[in-house]
Amino acid sequence: MKTVVTLVVSLSLIGTQVQAKSPAEVERLESSSAGAEASDDQAPVDEDRLFQLHMPSDLSLSLSGIFIGIAPKLLGGDLGRDLSLRNLNPAELNGMDRSVLGNHSPSAAMASDVTLAASVVLPFLASSLDYWLVGKDRGLEGFAQDALILTEAVAVNLTVCTLTKFMVRRPRPYMYQTGFDSTATEDSLSFFSGHTSLSFTMATAYSYLFSQRHPDSWAVVPVWLGSHALAASTAFLRVEAGKHFWSDVLVGAAVGSAIGFAVPYLHTRDPDDSEPFLGLAQVMATPSFYQDGFGITLTALW
Repeated sequence: MKTVVTLVVSLSLIGTQVQAKSPAEVERLESSSAGAEASDDQAPVDEDRLFQLHMPSDLSLSLSGIFIGIAPKLLGGDLGRDLSLRNLNPAELNGMDRSVLGNHSPSAAMASDVTLAASVVLPFLASSLDYWLVGKDRGLEGFAQDALILTEAVAVNLTVCTLTKFMVRRPRPYMYQTGFDSTATEDSLSFFSGHTSLSFTMATAYSYLFSQRHPDSWAVVPVWLGSHALAASTAFLRVEAGKHFWSDVLVGAAVGSAIGFAVPYLHTRDPDDSEPFLGLAQVMATPSFYQDGFGITLTALW
């Protein structure tokens, strides 16, 4: 069965109005900026204004990404199998990936599921604890922002990873074993590692959020190191389990880290502007399902 995977991007460019400022207004703005700089050391960071969300856009991206991530399960069948992938030649692999052949460990596979779950759940728990201990007096806005940004990062990762897997259709390492006959439905979804990319997405996104909210905290470095060590353990376990090649997890780590940084960064307010960087708030997403596949439509306005 041929699987159709589509990505439709619709870009609508809206002209940006640029207003000229009078000399008096420029002087007033410069004076205000100088005054703000002088009081930086005394004024605490307004955590609730570090990030800006656009609820229709962010919710549509989050829900669409999650739908795309679970679409193969919803559609059922053998979307992740390619029956033509038989009698594969290990000599076609590079030396690094060839070293993985023969790996098989159900316990490592189970452990990677546990570390992935920890990578996803812990940032939400840590954000809620942060709110309870530090930001309780300021209300739930800061925690709600972090939770939605983390959810959106998960959704973007699921979208990119799922679409890539079905477009590339790389056989998993165990498919190279002579005479191996698998009944699994994900035999050709090796590239790139979803466990690894999602773990690194959450590690980077939460570390970025924590660094922005507590730039002077002693815990910034431990948060970055600890979260990424957990993500790296997931990558190692996926290789040890025989589920992925080294190149799968390396690319997964790179893509996940990029998404984990980009999503919160693009929601960060410009210190000199009320809008988030690059105007990401104008992106809308809609999932699309077909008889033999699925896709996502993105509409970007800026």
